[in-house]
Amino acid sequence: MNRSFYPPARFLLAAIFVWSGYSKLVHFSATEGFMAHVGIPAAAAALIVAIIVELGGGLLVIAGLFTRWAAGVMFLYLIPVTWYMHRHDTVQIMKNISIMGGLLLLVAGGGGACALDASRSRAKVESQTAA
Repeated sequence: MNRSFYPPARFLLAAIFVWSGYSKLVHFSATEGFMAHVGIPAAAAALIVAIIVELGGGLLVIAGLFTRWAAGVMFLYLIPVTWYMHRHDTVQIMKNISIMGGLLLLVAGGGGACALDASRSRAKVESQTAA
């Protein structure tokens, strides 16, 4: 794949997570109340995890830093989220399944040559070669 596609692809895939995590952070009380209303156990703790995964994971994917790990965690996170929050909405289920497919591609292939992961790998190889 052309390496110039990786940064915009990571951004487009992760933008929904960053926005959603930020929205949860800004509207913490309302989101916690909604989560409790739909039956999420320990809604406050679950909300903190959601913010960390969505905002933190999304930013890591955009930056291409720890891309495989971040994408893997986000993939696993979407399994219970899809079940608990969207099980009665086919469009939301299909959206999450599509996002999960994109995340699996990042788990399998990494963030690409333009990712911070790639520059970290190059720096590691250069330091080992120089030694």
